[in-house]
Amino acid sequence: MKRFCLLLGIVLVILGVAACGDDEEQGVSLQAAGQGATPTPTLTPEPATEPPGDGIRAELSGRLLYLKGRHFEMLDLESGEVTRFEGAEAYSSAVINADRTRGVFVAFPDFGVIDLETNEVRVLDNTGSTPNQLDISPDGRWMATSTGNITARLEVTDLDGGAVQSVASATRTWFAWTWTVDSRLVWADAQVPDEALIYDPAAGVSEPLGDALLFLTSFPNADTSPDGSRMIRVPVMMPGNGDDAAGCFDSYVGLIALPMAPADLDLSTETLWTESGLIASSPQWRDDHTVLFVRLGSGACGELRGDPVREILLYDVDGGGEPRLVAGPIGNTDDPNDEEQRFGRQFNHLYSPSPDGAYVAWVDGGIGAGETAIRVTHIETGETSTAVQFVESEAVGAGDFIDEYLIRQVVWLE
Repeated sequence: MKRFCLLLGIVLVILGVAACGDDEEQGVSLQAAGQGATPTPTLTPEPATEPPGDGIRAELSGRLLYLKGRHFEMLDLESGEVTRFEGAEAYSSAVINADRTRGVFVAFPDFGVIDLETNEVRVLDNTGSTPNQLDISPDGRWMATSTGNITARLEVTDLDGGAVQSVASATRTWFAWTWTVDSRLVWADAQVPDEALIYDPAAGVSEPLGDALLFLTSFPNADTSPDGSRMIRVPVMMPGNGDDAAGCFDSYVGLIALPMAPADLDLSTETLWTESGLIASSPQWRDDHTVLFVRLGSGACGELRGDPVREILLYDVDGGGEPRLVAGPIGNTDDPNDEEQRFGRQFNHLYSPSPDGAYVAWVDGGIGAGETAIRVTHIETGETSTAVQFVESEAVGAGDFIDEYLIRQVVWLE
């Protein structure tokens, strides 16, 4: 398991907020303060130009949660009503739990919680220093966080009661983790990667992994199928990370059977598809048999040749063959605050399949385009509609457009 820490270290990309904090331990007890969201019964702004395929708008259902500037909003696709979540500014996209009832995000220097059943936002005090990673358990009860640049802390917070549990603390290191489907934390210290442990928040103790089979929920550039029987992986090479040509690799669509033994945490996969020079990442299952992922383009050792394409492709895991273009290009290439794509080449936060698998919502536009939008594409026909759109002329200058209007995440909820 020597590669465990290397692989898990980028499950969630380290968030670019270090410049705003300091390295001193704060030593304060955590308290949760709740504030309700403010419903605003305003209709989604009409697009500046009539896009093709607006006829599909009548067929859409569910809700779109999206990060607009520093605040989350939620659009009811049937009524057109928009709810804006006030009370905390977001400095990261939200990580949503398995049944999409809760999400957590960085509300620098603290953490924020979105309750998607009550439409409330709470702020949780950060008991460490600089926040750099966070994740939420599948059952939505626990938040795992890593803080600190000099002294690193790994903590688990009870999102119902607010109590904080210290999992580990060390200097000059960092921690990596992933959740099991029954909401236990598999974690390791980078200094001792051979000693991966499993932490049970209900019991408050860590134990060696042993030989128990693991049903895991996440890994770098990986996603677990809705039925929990397998994991799809589309790894991406980071430019400059290969010491030589032998250290380089092409992206590929790989399959891992679940559960896995602890000895298999090196993520050995069955390669289903690849192509020479492929640079791709960010897989999401559409259903138990097909998966979506993002093709950035082609090149060598992670370096793109030509302009990035940022296309959303569909691959039939059981049928094989070639992937099919669905939508894109995904926007926000010029968002200076999107650390996930800048440092991790991750785009899962910028597209989301509908719960029934018929559509995919994706973020379009950007600063240079002078507009920001969520497009919705019918996966089988390619017909595309605009669900949300804002243009720079609505803002008070370019800075206001970036801080208050730019759409930075979309999640399709029931």
